Amino acid sequence: DRRVGAYSLGMRQRLGFAGAVLCDPPVLVLDEPANGLDPMGIHEMRELLRSRAARGSTVLVSSHLLAEIELLADDLVVVSRGRLVASGSLAELREDATRVRSPSADRLAAAVQAAGGSVERSDGGLVVRGMPIEQVGELAFEAGIALHELSSDAGSLEERFLRWTSTPDDGDDAEGDAP
Repeated sequence: DRRVGAYSLGMRQRLGFAGAVLCDPPVLVLDEPANGLDPMGIHEMRELLRSRAARGSTVLVSSHLLAEIELLADDLVVVSRGRLVASGSLAELREDATRVRSPSADRLAAAVQAAGGSVERSDGGLVVRGMPIEQVGELAFEAGIALHELSSDAGSLEERFLRWTSTPDDGDDAEGDAP
């Protein structure tokens, strides 16, 4: 007999979620669905959303909880200041990068680009995308380029989000472009 407003935030969230899925809509749009839920509630919500998507429903989720999005999403759209800054499958957007440091960084960058990879300068080195780490090492070896560092840089969704949404005014070197 209690009013809904007297329920806890988590209980109100569950009630709103139940109302949203009750009619089995083909498209479900949710804003911060994990807000106020305990870990069990988040797990149950995630499983329900996955099962709906597996049955062919479209599920759109807006959230600032990037670790939760990594567990839930297949495809992502990142919007910053009203602009689309990244979109694609989670796998595409989390594409591994290779961090490289070399005294011949310019020559290595040219070799990578000639082989079809992309290069950006970061923290005094290069970040290479679009080719496996082994290929970067082979290109350097074949060109006689010494390497001081050659490491995989998978990065979390949060790190990528911060790079995509930062601006030069933020004091960050990132350009805000998706990989």
